[in-house]
Parts: sequence; C-alpha cells; structure tokens
Amino acid sequence: MVTTSKKIQLSSYTVKALKHNEQYSHSLIKNGSDIIVLVNEESIVTYVSPSITPILGYAPEEIVGCHVLVLVHPDDLDTVQWMLEEIGQSPGKSLSAEYRLCCKDGSWRWIEGSGTNLLHVPGIEAIVGNFRDVTERKVAPHSHWSEMSASEHFVQFYESEVFLLDSLSGFIDTGLSAGDACIVIATKAHRERLEERLKAKGLDLIAAHTRGEYIALDAVETLSKFMVDGLPEPQRFLEIIGSIIRQAGEGRLRVRAFGEMVALLWEEGNQAGAIHLEELWNDLAGIHSFSLFCAYPMHGFGKAESLHAEVMERKEAEKALRISEIRYRRLFEAARDGVLILDPRTRKILDANPFMEELLGYTREELIGKELFEIGLHKDEQAN
Repeated sequence: MVTTSKKIQLSSYTVKALKHNEQYSHSLIKNGSDIIVLVNEESIVTYVSPSITPILGYAPEEIVGCHVLVLVHPDDLDTVQWMLEEIGQSPGKSLSAEYRLCCKDGSWRWIEGSGTNLLHVPGIEAIVGNFRDVTERKVAPHSHWSEMSASEHFVQFYESEVFLLDSLSGFIDTGLSAGDACIVIATKAHRERLEERLKAKGLDLIAAHTRGEYIALDAVETLSKFMVDGLPEPQRFLEIIGSIIRQAGEGRLRVRAFGEMVALLWEEGNQAGAIHLEELWNDLAGIHSFSLFCAYPMHGFGKAESLHAEVMERKEAEKALRISEIRYRRLFEAARDGVLILDPRTRKILDANPFMEELLGYTREELIGKELFEIGLHKDEQAN
C-alpha cells in the first residue's frame, strides 16, 4: 500500500457540511454499519469512517491518504475505474457496483459500493462513497437456509474460519429449528466451534442428539472406516454413510448433512480418492433424499475447482459412453443382417440381434452361452 507523507483529515467544516447536506442524510446515515469514504478529485481517500475496522480490519488512518483503488481486487479494477470516471463527469451523479476489497489479513470481501459526486458542494468537495459488506449474500446465496431444497448439493469456498462457521451455524440452526435431522461430519476444531455458536443461539444440542436430530462425527475417523488402499470402498461408504442418513431421516421430512471429507482428501493430495468420494456422495443422493453442504478453503480454490471439473469431466465421459452404447444397441437391433457377438477366448455367443433369432429359429436367451457348432454353424468344429 502506498501512502502520502501528508496525513489528510476531515475538517470540522466538512463534517458540518455533510451533516446538513440532504443527499448525505438520505444516502449515508441510513445504515450506521456501512463504511463511509470521501475521495478527492485526485482519487485520494480523505476520510474513512471507523466502521471499516470490523469489516476490513484496517484502522481509518491506514487508508486515509491512499488511492481509492488500492484495495480493489485486480479482476474488479476495470469496473470500479469506469464507475469513478462516470461519476466524476457529472455533478450529483450516483452509481453503484459490487466488487471485492482486500482485508488486512489478506482475504477478500465482496462489497456493494455506491458513489455520489459531491465535488461541487462547498465544504464537501468529494466523491462520497458508501460501502456495505455483501460477502455472505454473494458467496453464499443461501443466507436464508430455509430456502434450500430437500435434495440440494451446495458447495461453498471460504477464506476465513469465521465465514465458514457463520454459514455452517446458519445451515444447522435453521435445520434444527425446523425439526430437520442434521448431520455434521467435520474436523474436531470445526465441530467444537460450531457447537459453541449453536449453544450461544440457545439450541439444546444434548436434547437434539438424544432425539436423533443432531449427529456429529469426526471427518478423519469416519473416512478411516470406508477407505481401502487410498480409495473409498463404495459398499462400505453406502453401509456407513447411507445408514446414517437413512436412520436420521426416519420420521422426519428433511435431512441436512455437512461434510469435510472430500476437502480433507484433496488437501492431502489424494485427488483420486477425493474425486471418487465426491461421486459416491452424488450416487447416494440418488438413493436417499438429503441436502448436502460442502466447504473448501479458498487457498485450495484452484484445487477444489479442479476437483469439480474432473468430476464433471467424468460424468460427461460416462454420459457420452451411454449415448454411444444406446446408438450401438439401436443399430445392432435394427440391422437386417444376422449379427452374433462372440467371446474371443471361449468363442461362446455373448449376444445376438433379432434378425439372427429369426434366421436361426432360436431366442436370444437360447443362443447366449452356446458355441457356433451347437447351433449348426461350423459343424466341422464339433468333429474336431
């Protein structure tokens, strides 16, 4: 971050002008938790409200004197630059946009920012910015977890433990409050912090556990129960995880599950195991109805993105193979030539098309498993 040597402060005259300005009173004071910023004609920040600290982590004096774009994500620079230029050209003009700002700890927060050109107003002479944190809505569209469908698979990428636990506690709290069964398969640290938050919200987890509504399992220990030679064994996974979901859903309309097992495997470098486990979760969703919430840390975003890309690539390949098989089957069955498929090793019939059934007078079931000489073809082989 580059700062000027001269510290710029908001004058008392400017404060009075702002307080008595109608545009300010309507657009800024409506939400005290918003970050208020004043920017001069050179795009230098001249004032930042104290509300920046709980949102981005900076003290106001760390930002005053900096260029207004210093915290903007590289991918969002063009958008914010365009907005500033448009606002600067017309006195009184206001525009808004959503973009990312860098926090002091290096993480990124999504911000809904609006700017109003008050450079022409005596005593203010600034572009007045109003910034609101919309990260939860932007990254986690299910801020209202009650809207999540009974069989939805939701994936979230998080930068901080606080953000993950905020989302997870909302997911579980909403479920328990609605009488849903909630399953948490997470690391010890995440389970403990989650339960602290749920208890702080007044939830009786002991009673919920006794009723079978709250089931908390250790991700590492659960993984060890169905992993074989570095890969999840499908039958064991179905027996262990499937039975938990089935039992939890007895007598309840919905089941919610949070899992970190795929993320753990990927972090360990076991990509094959992670991909296979992701596929098993998807297969399980075809057997049992449950909503699944998975989370991946942002420092592994590229890895997690690759994981989902590989899973989707496999699904596309399987889909293409099924289509190819269907097309082959249609050609095979519609052919006006007799076609037999033989095992190259045993030379026994594996399949026969309808025309061959008509030609030989045998049903497909009668032909499968026989050798050619047994149906009157290549009779010299029988003699041999």
